[in-house]
This record gives sequence, structure tokens and C-alpha cells, in this order.
Amino acid sequence: MNNIGDCQMDVSNSRSYSQNSEQHDQASSREVDVGEIPLEGVREDVYGRSVPVYVMLPLDTVNADGVFRYASAQWFLSALRELKNSGIHGVAVDVWWGAVERKPRMYDFSGYKQLFELLVALDLKIQVVLAFHACGGNVGDNAEVPLPHWVLSCGERDPDIFYTDKPREFSPGRRNPECISLFADTESGILRGRSPIQCYVDFMKAFRDEFILHGDGVYYDAIGEIVLGTGPCGELRYPSYPEMNGWRFPGIGEFQCYDRRALASLARAAEAAGHPEWGHAGPPDVGHYNSTPDDTAFFRGWDGTWATEYGKFFLDWYSQALVDHGDRMLHAASTVFCIHDLKTPRSDTMESGRRSDSLDLGGDLRTSKSISCNDFVGISSESPRETTDDLSMNSPKTSASDPGTVYQSTVATGLPSRGPSYASFRSSTSISDGLNTMEEWIWPSPQGKPVNMNLKIAGIHWWYHTKSHAAELTAGYYNCDGRNGYDGIISLCARYGVALTLTCVEMCDSQHPPEALCGPEGLLRTVKESAFKAGLPLAGENALPCFMPNAIDESALQRIVYNTQPLGTPLEEQKSLDSKKSDQKDDEDQMVDDEVQRQYNAQFLPPMRSFTFLRLTTDMMSDTYQNQWKRFMKLMSRNALRFKTSQRWRRDLGFE
Repeated sequence: MNNIGDCQMDVSNSRSYSQNSEQHDQASSREVDVGEIPLEGVREDVYGRSVPVYVMLPLDTVNADGVFRYASAQWFLSALRELKNSGIHGVAVDVWWGAVERKPRMYDFSGYKQLFELLVALDLKIQVVLAFHACGGNVGDNAEVPLPHWVLSCGERDPDIFYTDKPREFSPGRRNPECISLFADTESGILRGRSPIQCYVDFMKAFRDEFILHGDGVYYDAIGEIVLGTGPCGELRYPSYPEMNGWRFPGIGEFQCYDRRALASLARAAEAAGHPEWGHAGPPDVGHYNSTPDDTAFFRGWDGTWATEYGKFFLDWYSQALVDHGDRMLHAASTVFCIHDLKTPRSDTMESGRRSDSLDLGGDLRTSKSISCNDFVGISSESPRETTDDLSMNSPKTSASDPGTVYQSTVATGLPSRGPSYASFRSSTSISDGLNTMEEWIWPSPQGKPVNMNLKIAGIHWWYHTKSHAAELTAGYYNCDGRNGYDGIISLCARYGVALTLTCVEMCDSQHPPEALCGPEGLLRTVKESAFKAGLPLAGENALPCFMPNAIDESALQRIVYNTQPLGTPLEEQKSLDSKKSDQKDDEDQMVDDEVQRQYNAQFLPPMRSFTFLRLTTDMMSDTYQNQWKRFMKLMSRNALRFKTSQRWRRDLGFE
């Protein structure tokens, strides 16, 4: 689902293919190519030769009624065959909660079984997105798949199960029915006798039983990975910039902390921090969805409230609540699935600035190491209840407020330690408390063969080049001047051994309006480096379509190639290049030497684990568009092994 709201992006970079192809061929003949420099320690048997590409299927491939819409559509079958022939690894499919569990505890996967059978016959891998959110109301949503109607009925009786923005002058805050508020995760019985987490677990268990335990392993062999939906658009974030509430790019968004459970949590945290006056509501003077940072007293760069003791308290509580939600969701998944550990030990990834030959990004399960179900964090097939207590937010083992406990794992992964978290004071209950209150519901035990699992975060790049990073803060990413807001999420993923996906991989800073101070390049670099330090494989996704009616954004396709390759970030610095090079070398030889030196000095960041392309459309399958697609896939086919770059190439793509 398209989740980055740059609707006003200048499409002048998007050119028709007929013009584009000729210019590309001419540029290719002139380009000074530094070659495909083999990276020491990059092994083909570890990475493969390519960065695997998944293509997202249309949002309504299986619609709100659970029907496979394109079962008899000839264009759809032809498109899948063409994509398979072009070299894609597989396709990404949203498995909608609202389409499957249309009645409580009754799961109808018939539409998905029909789709999966077609994909198996075509030998395509499946990236399954467990979508616990609704479709519709966001940028690029061209279909409507709401939450289950019985969930929406529960919301009519208790509107506070949904995220809520700040009250207006004459009205309460607006409810957002796209997904359930994380503050209601463990609320017993609010969804027809179950808590939201119980519903998510039951849904995952039904999927596992249908496609992993049954079917003679046919479906299992086809499932490349499972993306665990954790919020709007399937991403771990707050719904801070919903178009249905009037947000437009590049607005800073709004905090989503005004449902009664969120306010109660805030009040408890403020009381525990010794400032009960901080717990009555969210911060004042934060503007509205379409404000700029300097419009507000809270987000402005100089003397903004975000940098005060109160601001730090609120942002720590707000962001840690999001991380805790991700923890609960991953724990829930770990009680259902045997999760294949994709994390690479930090000590194996870098030594004295050089990568080890043993670097393993966790590829296909048939070629990577597997671990038993009982090796996972917080899992025991004998006593799931006992292990959930180990994940208590206030347990001595994992207290978020104890820098000597949970942050030991942070230090172990090479990430900087954080200070105490006020969020841990919001409740004295553990992750599992409140989930076993009904006798007929018990925690399951993980079963089946190991699966790769992935968590997705949004590439919120607007206002990145400001001190407060306001748009990231309202989404729950406490990333601001002097603070890395992604370390906590990356550390969480590393604990469970799951991969991480970041959107906006096709972007560069210069393509956006200068006044929005966008920084997709810096954001990508930050997340890439943090993930590498934690030994965590990083995958990518484009946020905006590259194929549009009568136009192709060729520069975006080239940036995807560049940003997914080893060392392929545009912010590498030549830290010790000798500025006084010999005048006896010609320009091309000098450029090769410069790039080799740049490679030596730069951090050895690995290629992306995979890339998911947004999205299959009928336009994309036209002959002229397919020629461009095949050229893109050819570049991706050796992308995991090369470091191809030049100053001219980066400049042409908008990086310099």
C-alpha cells in the first residue's frame, strides 16, 4: 500500500518510454563506468547474484468479500507470466483480516487458496502480508477493504478502540477505523469476548493451519516470507497522516493519543515520572495535520518544546508505546509460527572495517540455517504462559526502564544505549496479562516448518532536514537532532530474528519541494547503518509508483538499483582521499582509483535482502513499459554483488 504522501511530487522526471529509451542509450554510451568492483567478503553463495524482487499484486486481488477477483482475468495471468519471465522472485499479497474473518472465529481463505494455487503453478514465491488494517483512505488506495464488520460494530459501542486525534474547538477527536489502537491491545473481551491480540493470534493460527501445516507442504514451499502487519498500511507506526482526515503532503501530522486508554496510559506514566500535570492530554500548540514545524511552539527548531524535559518525557512515552506494541505483536507471532532467525551476529559482520566471509543475511530457508521452534525468544512449546512472563514490561529481565537489562541486548548489537523509558510505567501488567482471562482461549504453541518474518516501517522523509523531524515524531519515530529513533525498533527485530523493510527506497532529496526539507537519502542511510550494526537484514520498498499512465519514472528505477546494491547509498564520504592526486593519470583511471579508495573507507553495508515493487497494474504490462521493466530487472539480477557508481551517474539521478 502506498504510504508516503508526496502527492505533489514533480513528475517532470517521469518521461514517456519512447523519449526515455533513446536518452538512456545515449547516456549509457557516454557514462564513465567504474565497473563492477567485487567486494571483498561478498560471497555469491551467501547473497546470490541478485537482490530478489517481489511485485505487489493489486490491493483488491482478494476483495472485501473474500473473492479472488482476477481468477478469470486473462491480463492477470499473462502479467504474472511476463513478470516471471523477467526474473522476479515472487509477488506480495495482502491477506486482509476483513476479507477472511467476516464472522467472528470463522476464517474463509478460499479466495487466497485459489490465488496461491495459481502462484504455485507459476513457480512464484509469495510474500504474505498479514493485514490487520483496512484498505482505503491513504495515498494510492484504489480499493476498499474495511476491518471486519463485527469489529466495526464493536467500535460503535466502544469508539475508543480506535486511534483518536486531538479534540477540536467544538468537537471531540476524530476516530480512525483503519486499525485498532495499540493501547487496546490487551483489553479483555472488547472484540466479542476476545482482546485484539487474541484476535490477531487466532487469525495467524488459522493461516498457519491452512497454508503451512496442511497442503502437503506445497503452500509452505511457495511462501517466501510473512510480513507481520502492525499498524496502518501494515507498518509499525501511528496513523498520524491520514488523507481521510484532510492531511496533505508535507504536513507534519498529528499525535494519535486521545482515546481513553491512551490518555490513561499517559496519566500513569506522568504520575510515575513525578509530574502528574503532564498526564492530562497530549502536548499543546502542536499545530494541525498540515502545519509546518515552524508554525508550532512544540516542533519549531529553536526553543521548541520537543527539546524540553516535558517534551522528552512525552515523546519517550509515545514512541516506546509503539515499540511495546511491536513487541506484543512479534511475541504473538512467535507463539504461532516457528520463526526462522534471520539476524547475523554482530561480531561476524565487521572486523577492522572489513566484512567477514561468513556474513549471512538469511536467504531462502532451503539454503540458510534453521533453528528449532524452542530456540526463539520467549517461546516454549511446553509452557507458553511461562515464557510470556519473561517478556513482561516490568520484569527484571526486560524492563524498559532498566538500562542494565533490556538495553544489554542493545549494547550487544552495537546500538547505543538509551536512557530510562517512562513508557514502562504506564501499566504494571505483562504482555500476556489480560490475554488468558477466558477459559476457552489459551496461548497456542508454535508449529510447522520455520518461516521468514518481516516487520515494515514507513519512510517518513519530509521535514527530515529539521531539528525536530516533526513528521517522524507524530508517527511514533523519536528521531530528531542528536537521537536515532530507529534503534529501538531495530533492536526489537534483532531480538526476534525478523527482517526489517523500509519504504522510500526510490527517492532522493532533490526530487521534493525544497521547502519540505525532505531527506529520504539520510533516512535510508541511518536505517541501513543501524540495521547493519545490529546484524539485521534490511529490505526495501518504493513508496510511489514508477509506472504511471503515459509516463515512466526512470530515475526512480535507477535509484532503486543504486540504493539496493552493496554500499549503494548516496551519502558515502571519502574520509581520507588524497586531494593531491597525480596529474599523470588520465581522468578515467583517476576515477577508478577514487572509487576504490571510497569503497575502502566507506562502511561495508550489505545489499538489501529483497525489494518489493509497488505495484502491478495493467499499464505496467504494456509492451513499451515492459521493455523498461526488463532493463530494470537485468540491472537487479547482479545487484547483490556489485558496487557500480560514478559521480556523473549519481548526479543524473538527483543525488548530487
